[in-house]
Amino acid sequence: MQIEPGQSLLHYHIVDKLGEGGMGVVWRAVDTTLDREAAIKLLPPSVGNDAERLARFDREAKLLASLSHPNIAGIYGAHEVDGSRFLAMELVDGEDLAERLSRGPLPLEEALGIARQIALAFEAAHESGVIHRDLKPANVKLSSDGQVKVLDFGLAKALSPDASNSGVNLSNSPTLTSAGTVAGMILGTAAYMSPEQAKGKSVDRRADIWSFGCVLYECLTGRSVFQADTVSEMLAEVLKSEPDWSALPDSTPAPIRRLLRRCLQRDPASRTHDIADARIILDEVLAGEIEESSTTTVVEAKKSGMPWALGVAALLLGALGVWFLKPVAPTVPTPDVHFEMVLPTGKQFSATYNRVVTISPDSKWVAYISEGLVLRPLNNNETRSVEGTVGARAPAFSPDSQQVAFWESGHLKRVALEGGPPIVVTALRQRPMGIHWSDDGHIYFGRADQGIWRVAQSGGDPEPVLPLEKGEFAHGPEPLPGGEWILFSLGTDVRSWLDGKIVAQSRKNNERRVIIERGREVRYLPSGHLTYVQDDTLFAAPFDPVTLEVTGGAVAMETDVHTSSDEETGAASYDISDDGVLVYAPPAGMGAVTARLSMLDKFGEIRTLPFPTRRYNVARFSPDGQRIVAHTADIDGTHLWVMSVDRDGMQRLT
Repeated sequence: MQIEPGQSLLHYHIVDKLGEGGMGVVWRAVDTTLDREAAIKLLPPSVGNDAERLARFDREAKLLASLSHPNIAGIYGAHEVDGSRFLAMELVDGEDLAERLSRGPLPLEEALGIARQIALAFEAAHESGVIHRDLKPANVKLSSDGQVKVLDFGLAKALSPDASNSGVNLSNSPTLTSAGTVAGMILGTAAYMSPEQAKGKSVDRRADIWSFGCVLYECLTGRSVFQADTVSEMLAEVLKSEPDWSALPDSTPAPIRRLLRRCLQRDPASRTHDIADARIILDEVLAGEIEESSTTTVVEAKKSGMPWALGVAALLLGALGVWFLKPVAPTVPTPDVHFEMVLPTGKQFSATYNRVVTISPDSKWVAYISEGLVLRPLNNNETRSVEGTVGARAPAFSPDSQQVAFWESGHLKRVALEGGPPIVVTALRQRPMGIHWSDDGHIYFGRADQGIWRVAQSGGDPEPVLPLEKGEFAHGPEPLPGGEWILFSLGTDVRSWLDGKIVAQSRKNNERRVIIERGREVRYLPSGHLTYVQDDTLFAAPFDPVTLEVTGGAVAMETDVHTSSDEETGAASYDISDDGVLVYAPPAGMGAVTARLSMLDKFGEIRTLPFPTRRYNVARFSPDGQRIVAHTADIDGTHLWVMSVDRDGMQRLT
């Protein structure tokens, strides 16, 4: 059907043409019945000529018409005139987000405000079972009063030539198909398409969350996440390339950086599952409830007359310590304050050959090893010992701060903070040399002289990531932004890490660069710093993850951090959250590697024996199985003890 200004379609008087896209031609019209403006979208002939698509379109149109939300452009009705179908939709004046972004990136607050309104629209639609499938800046209208309206909800599915629920790919995306001669439109849709859409797989609300992440990234950077000259190249970028996280402005808060990484996980299982989670984070950041933790401004603070490169305040939790790294004005010194939390009576840290304490990325939880895995929120004094984790070692939080990974009894496991038993991720007979749970959906670990390995957080077999030379050992691997380079501590003597190096190694060609000549237990912070330990002193240094260069002098943050120079991992007991909070265990709080003796019978039953908590290095049965001899190393020296399996009491032989 040919439409001209001045023509009428039923009770809609056509005024002028607004635009043309993959889903049809759009006209400005006046509803003469209700005396209001409307947008008339004349659908492609392919819809009216396909009975199955037409029926599906009618069903979807009814569902979409039921959506009523201030951030969703509503549908007034679906009509037919002379065999042609058209939609009457809410007319939203103002430019679209693509036009706004053509002038450059948005200020932080404006970008987050727009993203929040998009998230609200998605939240309402998803709760009604509607998935957008084609979010991009051109489908987001910015009204003159600051309100955001998301257009074309659900039409990607309604107009799809594929009658199955198999998602939207190159052959069935309405923008890609109907606008096949308009290269810019084709490329535009592909740039925001989730990997599962690009592969033609089944999609759900997580496809919208991917597109949401792409739009938020572009609002902040002024550039699309993926860029290419052809559709095939664009899809290859979507399926294989890592976003350039360094393009984000320095002012981007750490929670927003984490949100983007979670939205843009290629594996839908590792991606943020609910848009409401994104909206909550945006609400908190916009309300100032989350401290920003972007690149930290160099400031002058004083401690014992020594200049510091970071404004800090420290929180000591008994044998734990927490350090706040917050940007402050250059003229305001930040005092060094310690607070204490005493571990429960009779409890000590254990398993010093890996770090014994870790803090969640959101700074709300601490996990530590004391006769098993112990969880403690920072806003109260309650602790929870996780059952079945007596031999737990090397705790590491998940990127979303909801789970803790650890090694125990020949297995890598994870447990949820909300409760439930530990879940086996993979079998791992040899204890790992440091664990890092990455936001790429994998858990990384050193594997003695076998190099660096990883396993999917959902489970499976471990896979090698980086090889090492003979006689080399890696501890605490951590992927740098972009995913190509792995940061880790490198040692050449498994029994001593005093001369260990901090290195980065490429996953593409195994190129290695020495970052710090002497150090161990390295961390990369979103603030643009490396932290590491020399002897028992914790240092911080500004670091560029793109050039892999330390860009300034290192400063001592704490001079009393426990290390395990005589053990086999090169560990140091500290950790830092994404928000800049440091938790550490000083040597005085460690004592020795303490444990209880337990006995495992042939039926798999474990019985804790009635002997004191000590540092037991070796224990052996007598031939008749009635007595045990044990070697201990405590503050009063090393000794041999004999004890009866069935009676209390220990007899010291030495």
